[in-house]
Amino acid sequence: MASAPSSERVFWWATSKAFTPPAAEFPSNIDVAVVGGGYTGIAAARELASRGASVAVLERGTLGIGASTRNAGMMSPGSRTAPRC
Repeated sequence: MASAPSSERVFWWATSKAFTPPAAEFPSNIDVAVVGGGYTGIAAARELASRGASVAVLERGTLGIGASTRNAGMMSPGSRTAPRC
């Protein structure tokens, strides 16, 4: 399992067992190769597979290990409301 930088402690990495998929050969024939196993890649692969496509997700590390597992909450000046007078 990948580890978080020393300044971070991600709860589910510290409290869950690592998933090790069974060894398998890469399919010799696929319809779509999705590069990246974050939320977008997994969602795209799932949607394509639900429509009948043969899909392979290519990820160099653990699925969802990057920004997909971190808070992406962002603030922008446009989210503020005007003060009431």
